Amino acid sequence: AMWPPRFTRGGGVRSGFESLGRLEPYRGGDLEQPGELARAAKARSFNGELVLTYGNEAGTAWIANLVFSLRAVGIEHFLVIVMDDEHCAELMKPPWRISCAWSSWDFGKSRESGRGCRRPGELRRLWYSRHHYMSRVIGELNLNVAVVDGDISVQRDFYPLLKAPPLREHNLIYTLDHQHTCGDLNVGFAYCQNCASGGRAQWAIDEGLRREGYFCAGEPGEFDGANARFWARSDGAGVTAGPHRWVEWTTARDQKLYSDVVGGSCCGAPQHRLLFPGTYKQVGDSYAFMRQWGSHAGCMTMAAAGGGASGLQTWWHELLMGGNASDGYARAGGPRETVAIATGSLASGWHGTGEGELAGWSGHWSERPPAVAHFVGGGPAGGKVEIMQGLGWWRYEADVAAHAIAEATNKTAGYALPRSFFWPATRRGVLVLAGP
Repeated sequence: AMWPPRFTRGGGVRSGFESLGRLEPYRGGDLEQPGELARAAKARSFNGELVLTYGNEAGTAWIANLVFSLRAVGIEHFLVIVMDDEHCAELMKPPWRISCAWSSWDFGKSRESGRGCRRPGELRRLWYSRHHYMSRVIGELNLNVAVVDGDISVQRDFYPLLKAPPLREHNLIYTLDHQHTCGDLNVGFAYCQNCASGGRAQWAIDEGLRREGYFCAGEPGEFDGANARFWARSDGAGVTAGPHRWVEWTTARDQKLYSDVVGGSCCGAPQHRLLFPGTYKQVGDSYAFMRQWGSHAGCMTMAAAGGGASGLQTWWHELLMGGNASDGYARAGGPRETVAIATGSLASGWHGTGEGELAGWSGHWSERPPAVAHFVGGGPAGGKVEIMQGLGWWRYEADVAAHAIAEATNKTAGYALPRSFFWPATRRGVLVLAGP
């Protein structure tokens, strides 16, 4: 048995990527060991596609709820990447049978950075592991790969939209945070199709990893103090002033960083706009600051790609950067590749701040939900889990799985149900889900 055992939101649409019931559950090893990623992909990919998500013990219920929503639309070709083998072992137990592998990867143990972070932390490792494995799948396995955050509920098969015009003509696909520019991405849903190994799309993903590895190393004198090397040219030009202080962490860090990287790739030059590795004082003309750090709005503007009756809002831009220049940038050769952003019927956020999004707060999700419903912005509106429950999109089996796994691993996990549902004297949650 496996939860859920069959389609519950098929909607009569078949894309050719319905893998539920066609793949065996899989428990992998450390994906950093030779051959492990290839074995996992062979076991879990379907029709040239693989979906990755990630999490730790605290996020077990989120992992389970996302997986159950994927299964409800017929998608079983996923792999959950967790931080240790014990967690994966528990995820694989029946009846949830959530296929997974674990990873020892961290900055400093990879090909992107030889330094390692000054203060290694699980949250950074967790967030950036998705980009690391997205790149490796592109570079090593010749598969199309989607990466999906845990605060997403999949309401219908997203492949019909990805494989039809206009999106089928594009390679690296993200959703939108605000305006339709290359520098305003939301990385909660990302997809790369027909992306060349070593090509422009993979370069952008790797450049983000390289840049974060450089930033998080926080080497003395690089970002700190009056003579910090990172700021030398900007300070010398009279655009910024110190002293400077290294910034270890910020909210939505990888999203800001990848917006800068992709924005630079669209403009053909390095860009720092949303994420800087340290504090600074801007002096002088704002346009001089923008020129210094490559923040040029015009070259980031994306062209409309339409969407027609599908309800998509889509824009795109050619990726211009690639190669292995010493500063991380060189004009790209090789096959032409593009980045596209798509909102509306494919993917929309609760807060609806992206142009063309179908905002969750509008009430339309109850009747016309996007294929990928991202609950970004749901916290201030009452809580992401609470909103999912109100819509009927939180599966309480996820709480049962999270509780059992928390007891086995002795690590904290969050639930939607009150803890009293799982007290030994009642076990009400288990009884409710088991039925009469």
